Amino acid sequence: MNQYKEMISRHDAEFNSILKVFAFTEEGVERNMKELGVSSMDELAHLGGGIYVRKMDIPRLGEMSTRFRREQQEAIDADKNGYSFVYQMFYTMLEGHDFCFTLDAEDALEALDMTIGDIENNPKLKRAFERAKRKLAW
Repeated sequence: MNQYKEMISRHDAEFNSILKVFAFTEEGVERNMKELGVSSMDELAHLGGGIYVRKMDIPRLGEMSTRFRREQQEAIDADKNGYSFVYQMFYTMLEGHDFCFTLDAEDALEALDMTIGDIENNPKLKRAFERAKRKLAW
């Protein structure tokens, strides 16, 4: 059982419950406004990457993002030795960002909103990070 993957799966399901459309042109957005229940571009917010949501959903997205970060930090803190959740987190993110091919952890750490400095200054994080890297760097 990968606790990190379970947490991410819950977060993804909740994020995906918010209505959104994907479009890369204004015409594409206008074609999909009905799906969002809006009648004007003024009612939409662009999140980047071609993702549009209703402006009224922005506070919910903000709350969700804050809660997701807090839940992740609580799970990191609860993993006393770093061999459970923290290891699974690093392993999953390094694997998902092709560390085994590139041996570059930068993208994975960026996705976790962490830096090498964060890891170097925390023995638990460092131990789990190095273990995950060794496992993937065969």
